[in-house]
Amino acid sequence: MLRRIKIEQLYDLYTYELDFENVDNSPMKFLTGPNGYGKSTLLNMVYAVFAHDCKTLFKVPFEKFILYYEDAEVQFVQEREYEQGDKSDLKNLKRIELYVSFIPVSGDEEHGTILPDGECNMPNLEMYLAGNNAYYIDDKRVMRNTIDANAEKISDIVERLNIDAELLRERIRDNQIDFSSPVLEMGEEIFEDEYKNRVAKIVAELKPLKEWGMVNEEFIPIPYLEVVNNLLRKYLDNIEFKMHIYSEFIGQVSLFKALVDESIFANKTLRIDDEVGFLFYSQSKLKEPLLPEKLSSGERHLLLQLFELIFRAPQGALVLIDEPELSMHMYWQLRYSKMLSRIAELRKLHFIVATHSPQIFNSMWNRSIDLYKLTKKAK
Repeated sequence: MLRRIKIEQLYDLYTYELDFENVDNSPMKFLTGPNGYGKSTLLNMVYAVFAHDCKTLFKVPFEKFILYYEDAEVQFVQEREYEQGDKSDLKNLKRIELYVSFIPVSGDEEHGTILPDGECNMPNLEMYLAGNNAYYIDDKRVMRNTIDANAEKISDIVERLNIDAELLRERIRDNQIDFSSPVLEMGEEIFEDEYKNRVAKIVAELKPLKEWGMVNEEFIPIPYLEVVNNLLRKYLDNIEFKMHIYSEFIGQVSLFKALVDESIFANKTLRIDDEVGFLFYSQSKLKEPLLPEKLSSGERHLLLQLFELIFRAPQGALVLIDEPELSMHMYWQLRYSKMLSRIAELRKLHFIVATHSPQIFNSMWNRSIDLYKLTKKAK
């Protein structure tokens, strides 16, 4: 896991050393600071390394960029040569070189030069980075300020939500539990109280799964009969084993439903099943279905983030999020870090979040790094 980074002379202006570990072991770190201090650029650079997108590192002026992992360092050194332009106050970039070093705690070091097309023959580094997943959710704010561009942006978000709904529909169908052939095998006897308690727990756990379309046959438990109690333990063991197989996906759907419901989408009810994936319904008398374009911009934005984090981000990944507060009202912002904590617990994720809003991290400044303050300390 990435522990900290150091960058020297970002934009020929800023030198930062950012520690992403927390004293309380929280899986979240928040970057704050005014516009222009490099929050989004740093997220882009970190993700570029994980994604083997070294071309991105040619576009940003810096002298040295170091990523410190638990068991290795990855160092990038950039050299730029300028020549005088036609005007006395302008300089043109004449040459740029990018060098990289992979320094594991144990094993041989690896050094190389990255070509402008991003190619770099460093198999050990590539293998190492392949084992460290990262996922990037940006703010999508770079748009032309025109009505057409705004319509294009809305259309893109709606299309992504439609794709997500279809993905969830397919995954529900792929994870359906089949109770049509109960297993009846000889085993240890089971007493009536234990049997009834386990059956009651199974029935309770199956209730939401039935609503979601994850159970393709009605579960009707076999009545307890003492004469066959040596068959009933294996019968329950098999049912619980089938449910355990799908427990990861069940946990994802349960958390997605809970976080959306707790966010209180205005006068809307979320439906999840194997027909629609997910779809909202109005709480009006008509109870009409609401397609994604009928959701508010903030609702669409939050829904996309929750789906990406719960269903798309790789398990155990480092997740980079750029300005998640866009279009969110204060209640959602104040709940945001708690939502991330619950997602992190389920998916084993770690987060680095760039934000302008202290409400996003509930003003827990010990979990934040302010780039503006770092520049003042350095002077």
